[in-house]
Amino acid sequence: MDERISSFIKSLREQLDGLPENEINKAVSYYEEYLSDAAEAGKNLDEVLMELGPSAKISGMVRAEMSIVKAQRSPGLGNFMGVLKNAFHGVTAPLAILALSIFVAISLSMVAVLFAGAVVVFIGAVAVGVGFIYEALIIPSHFKLEILGTIGIALGTTGILLIVAFGLYKLARLLVKISTGQIHRMQKKSGKPIPRMNKQEEYKKSNSKRTVLVCAVISAAGFLLFSISGLPVRYFTIFNSMKPENITMRTEEFDPGKINRISVTTEHSCIKLMRNSSDRILISYEQPDWLDYETGTVGNTLSFHEKSNGRLPLFELSRLHESRTQLVISMPEK
Repeated sequence: MDERISSFIKSLREQLDGLPENEINKAVSYYEEYLSDAAEAGKNLDEVLMELGPSAKISGMVRAEMSIVKAQRSPGLGNFMGVLKNAFHGVTAPLAILALSIFVAISLSMVAVLFAGAVVVFIGAVAVGVGFIYEALIIPSHFKLEILGTIGIALGTTGILLIVAFGLYKLARLLVKISTGQIHRMQKKSGKPIPRMNKQEEYKKSNSKRTVLVCAVISAAGFLLFSISGLPVRYFTIFNSMKPENITMRTEEFDPGKINRISVTTEHSCIKLMRNSSDRILISYEQPDWLDYETGTVGNTLSFHEKSNGRLPLFELSRLHESRTQLVISMPEK
């Protein structure tokens, strides 16, 4: 073997140190055969070596080829970063470098956003599920349907968010494969001979349909539990400021001679003041089945306090909406 070929091959082997031995041997054999064929064909070996470039550059092209194969086999963010790290090996034309730079910047941004979106939505799914399970645990045990309904919300929303997260993840992986394929085509335009590295084994197709189906079934089961619990009707009534059907009328009366101050707090019931012809202070309260109340006197103060009975999950959200139930405080005319 020509000494120049031996020197180049030795240098190339050193530059490829760290790669799998079989891949090093394949790359070395490829360039050894390429140079030997050029010499046998009567070509000027010095010109061939000059056109080929230094061994460091060739090793970079080999590493780039391997990173692309790896990313195609397992298109994750880490492998994609490996492709981008070696993307410019073998690309020398200024316009090609500019085009590749723009493509790398755009594809990296899109892949990063998709992977980040998948992670954020997944964390959100876990947080929402845990949050609703906690809400179910703090509901009084005798509200069994409401507990099941809250668990249903947890399953339903978590299932949907997991499907969204999985979709973003699969879309990101698809974009990695498309981007690495385009980078590979742009590198091959350099005209430099590059060995075709082993694809090893194609990555196994994930059970995408099964994963989505499982999440969809869980979500559907959750929303079914939610729908039969009666919670949707209550939320619809509250959020549309409608008067609920299940109302219990509560009436209490107090001696006005012992009261000179009235304190009232409600969660979302309307307060109405009026006069009456009796000699008593009357409190009439339309009590929905998700609220409780307390009345009493402390000194000369009459107090009424409306509060949740624990039946509705996320009551802090529903209390922001005004209800059509009324608290009527009727004062004597004299």
